Amino acid sequence: METNYCSSCGAEVDSNSSFCAACGAPLGGSDGSGRATGQGDQFSSRQESRSGPREGRRSREAPRQSPPPGENPQANQGRRAGQPQAESESDGPSRRGLLAAGASLVALAGVGAFVFMGGDSGSDTLGGSSEPPLDEMQVRMVDVRQPNAGLTSATLPLIVAFENPASEAIPDISGDLDVNVNGNRVGSEEITVNRLEPSEETNVNLDVIVEYADVGDAVVEAIREGSLTASLTGELNAGSATRSVSVSGQL
Repeated sequence: METNYCSSCGAEVDSNSSFCAACGAPLGGSDGSGRATGQGDQFSSRQESRSGPREGRRSREAPRQSPPPGENPQANQGRRAGQPQAESESDGPSRRGLLAAGASLVALAGVGAFVFMGGDSGSDTLGGSSEPPLDEMQVRMVDVRQPNAGLTSATLPLIVAFENPASEAIPDISGDLDVNVNGNRVGSEEITVNRLEPSEETNVNLDVIVEYADVGDAVVEAIREGSLTASLTGELNAGSATRSVSVSGQL
């Protein structure tokens, strides 16, 4: 439909009206087409001037691409907006998988270390206890020999046997034992025995020095006559184990 405008005020007017409703200016006669006569050129030029700038603005705007028939533009926007999220989700499992794999390796390493440590402790328990079987060791007096009596002292030879009947070895043995003659203490001797393997036996020779000044006359007389009972008492140590010892023999 063609739109007419007033030549005085430019307001839009009805083509069948004789006066402008806005300013009251006469619009001239009307021809057979229903348009006010004498104003055709004005209406046409005004219409062209109004339509021209609009077309210019449209031409300067960037062309817009219409979506294909039957396609929802909002759905396309939703897919475009959701695409980065889908990519991040596709990348996510890979990172989570790497983290899970790393955690599994750490867990396996921890289990391996635990088994390794457990194996060591088990081998200690089975192959060699931290507490050697010192209590099973047998100690006996093998021989009490004739003393070598002098003017102020005497030497009393003793032979002591150590045997390991256990199935485990006994590490180096040591101890400080008291020496008694007829129940009277006459001195002390430091005992040292090398490692005893299972079923191994060894003898230790002791030369006990008895000072006459440190003992009574009864002991000196028993030594000179060669009629006495000698004994050893005290504690022996092997590793973390300790045991008491008391052995005796007669001349």
